[in-house]
Amino acid sequence: MIWLSQREGRLLAFFAKRASGPIVEIGSYLGMSTVFMARATKNKIYAIDPHYLKSYKKFIANTKKYKNIIPVKKTSEQANKNWHQEISLLHIDGNHEYKYAKKDLKLWLKYLKPDGVVVCHDAFAPYPEVWQAVKEEIFDSEKFGYVGVLNSQVFALKTKAFNP
Repeated sequence: MIWLSQREGRLLAFFAKRASGPIVEIGSYLGMSTVFMARATKNKIYAIDPHYLKSYKKFIANTKKYKNIIPVKKTSEQANKNWHQEISLLHIDGNHEYKYAKKDLKLWLKYLKPDGVVVCHDAFAPYPEVWQAVKEEIFDSEKFGYVGVLNSQVFALKTKAFNP
């Protein structure tokens, strides 16, 4: 089973190449999406995943040659407690239940810098709960422009604040 298509991986690489600072990935599992980004940038990539399924050893084996990947073996909420820097690219592919998808967006979007990009994976069927959270936090928000879709990914550019 392929969890991330080549097109989706190339989109992540496209945004990673243009990132001007730290990248945060929520839900890294075996590192497939992490590697797509790491190959495209020298920016630090904080790969946050609790690795409940004993996937950590495989993640490390798959990503060990990329020195810009920083594994963070914690839940999104645990990692967020000590986070204090702006993010250029936020990739969310964590728990697909509504309450967790919503929480990930609420916890991390506040660190996305103006002109930063958020990419949410598995935003559609068979994950309607992820779509609901993405709709509420991104599509219905005035903070994002240039919203797009590629396969199961939704991506959006955070707009700069302005006074009309």
